[in-house]
Amino acid sequence: MKRSAERFRRIVLHPLSNVEPVFEELSDRQLADRLCQQAAHVHAATCRLLTMIAAFDRRRGWDADGCVSCAQWLSWRCGVGIRAAQEHVRVARRLEQLPKVSERFATGELSYSKVRALCRMATPQTEDDLVASALDATASQIETVGRLYRQVKRVNAESSDHEQRYVKWSWDDDGSLVVRARLTADEGAAFVAAVESRCRRRRNTYVEDVRADALCDIVTNGGEGVTAEVVVHADVQLLTGEHDDGTCYVENGAPLATETVRRLACDGRLRLIVERDGEQVGVGRATRAVGSSLRRALRARDRGCVFPGCTNRRWVDAHHVRHWAHGGRTDLTNLVELCRRHHRLVHEGGFRLRFDNGTVTVHDRHGRNLSALATSVSAEGDPIEHQHAAAGLEIDGETAMARYGAGEHPDYMHWIDGILSNETLSGSPLPP
Repeated sequence: MKRSAERFRRIVLHPLSNVEPVFEELSDRQLADRLCQQAAHVHAATCRLLTMIAAFDRRRGWDADGCVSCAQWLSWRCGVGIRAAQEHVRVARRLEQLPKVSERFATGELSYSKVRALCRMATPQTEDDLVASALDATASQIETVGRLYRQVKRVNAESSDHEQRYVKWSWDDDGSLVVRARLTADEGAAFVAAVESRCRRRRNTYVEDVRADALCDIVTNGGEGVTAEVVVHADVQLLTGEHDDGTCYVENGAPLATETVRRLACDGRLRLIVERDGEQVGVGRATRAVGSSLRRALRARDRGCVFPGCTNRRWVDAHHVRHWAHGGRTDLTNLVELCRRHHRLVHEGGFRLRFDNGTVTVHDRHGRNLSALATSVSAEGDPIEHQHAAAGLEIDGETAMARYGAGEHPDYMHWIDGILSNETLSGSPLPP
């Protein structure tokens, strides 16, 4: 603890020397200048951080740790709130398409707040003028421009929305159903509300996999709370591992992998028709269903998915650590909660889960122990000012300052007209 405190004083309080500063001895002006200079250094460092996030997301580096998205990985490994992490990923992706915004961000002239707003409206064709405006304006003013811009774009698009409505679907080669739809704003809002109402109890509500769970919940429940029954046919010898011959399939549907059936049967929420050599030998819930009282006890103990880094508390399954088909018991000593994605990873994705004396250990497909990964990385490194000086950045207390004061009120609609005019000339669409 003493060493950590000393390192904080050396690196954070006064990164340019080993002498502990006494900020109280600085004048108000000196402290203000120092504060503004430090803020600009943070802006430049944030640009580097987002550049790394974009590269990591593009490589899908988060997938190796079993995370559902880059945002979830950032929340787990970097201590970033899930909403903030999702915004970091969005901005990082857009910055790769906006070199002028990235350039001024990297020098500390643009703050993250300004860049975040710019990424909602700038395109490669319009970013020059927007960057010039952002250097002159405060972050609040740029956010106001962005909000008005999106409102104008929505109004202009409303007239053609209804004619462009559609719902399309097709079957993929692997048997998956691919659905595409376009709805008007009010219909879309009703759809989103229906999906999000099933996501509301959890923090990580905007991940695509979770939305798929919510949509399936709406379809199977039909809005009446009656769950549609899934019927699966499976060869009992495949489930027990006696041999590899046999078939598993959804009734009147596509074939299923053996591990998929084991996962579906694990939680006891389907009707399984067990067959041997093509002959039916059992019908019913031969899946050792987890009763309501046991499920409540499991929820009270695990409080959601136990997979490292996952905060999902909804759409979780009761996973048999040792499958019931192999003699595993259906009790608390052999059950853990896993969300649907991580349940799939454990059964079909090559991940291995152990549960010993209340401790969960997960190894990925390469044998790494995810449970033992550090939640933070300690790096000595040089202070941020030293790094920026070595990179040739000249940052001072006025680097990130708006070119005119916060008390001035720009002509917002003049800005919007200029943006729309540039878009008309370039044919550039609204950024995603």
